[in-house]
Amino acid sequence: MTDATNPAPLPPKREGQLRALLTAGEALSSNAGWALLDELDRVRAERGVLADRIDTFTAVAKGNKRHVRELANSLHDARRQEGLASAALAEVLRIVSTWCVEANEVGGVDAGDLARRLGRAGHPLPDEDRLPSDWTAAQTSTTWSD
Repeated sequence: MTDATNPAPLPPKREGQLRALLTAGEALSSNAGWALLDELDRVRAERGVLADRIDTFTAVAKGNKRHVRELANSLHDARRQEGLASAALAEVLRIVSTWCVEANEVGGVDAGDLARRLGRAGHPLPDEDRLPSDWTAAQTSTTWSD
């Protein structure tokens, strides 16, 4: 890890080239050369800090991408299950509606017939002992009103 106190080193060949240019002293005084070396160290340290930030942001972005993919898959599964539940509800309502018409117009059918029809269609009624324990008689009975 690099920071302002531990700058990322330049490749040795490149640093040697820069130092040779500065120590040649053709166009630079020694104070200007040392100032340039100090600036080079500062820029190198800054570059190291920015590289660390980029690495952190890259890791976070990869994690976010993975999380979004998981959420998209969950959403897709939920929509598929919603479609299946809607289709099952439509089928149950069709069966109940048909049974109601028969019960009102033809007669001779009872709740047992409805339960058998629902069971054959893959929608069996739950056994009383399999109902959730927090259900009360008021929740399982129906009052019809017009």
